[in-house]
Amino acid sequence: MHNKFTNYGQPVTDDTKIKNFKEKIDFYISKGFFVIPCKDKIPQLAGWQKEQDQTTDDVLDLIKSGKANQIGIRTDKYFVIDVDVKNNKNGLESIKQLSKDLNLDIDNTLTAETRSGGKHYFFVKDEDVTIQNQVDLLPGVDIRGKNGFVVASPSDGYSWINPQTKPKLPTKDLI
Repeated sequence: MHNKFTNYGQPVTDDTKIKNFKEKIDFYISKGFFVIPCKDKIPQLAGWQKEQDQTTDDVLDLIKSGKANQIGIRTDKYFVIDVDVKNNKNGLESIKQLSKDLNLDIDNTLTAETRSGGKHYFFVKDEDVTIQNQVDLLPGVDIRGKNGFVVASPSDGYSWINPQTKPKLPTKDLI
């Protein structure tokens, strides 16, 4: 696996990084996202799939203690097309073809780059629509929906490509 980040999996102890986590957690919570403290992509919060109250300090305390070294975003109000470039699968090629087939403007929705060089494409959905998690929808392409999550910035290796862009409503063909 591509890993250009030497401190992946290590506790977050640097004051600047902790401040960055605090700012991102505050921002995500203010935008209605549910933030999941994770350690090496594993949620560290019991019952994270269920609706519950949350504060920045709840998440930050787990990061400061070393019990978490990443944050994730629960994919309940949104769904995410998770595109990987690993394990001999090039999801970027798969999603390029899907975008062409469905006339989907995938590059104009909220997008993050992942640690492997892949991407997370965020889409809004109607409240009454349930999007299930799907693995290998296409080679290197998964869907994160109900009871799912994706790791997010400022976790090592994750960054927003276009942080000012709002998630788009996809075409009905995609859903």
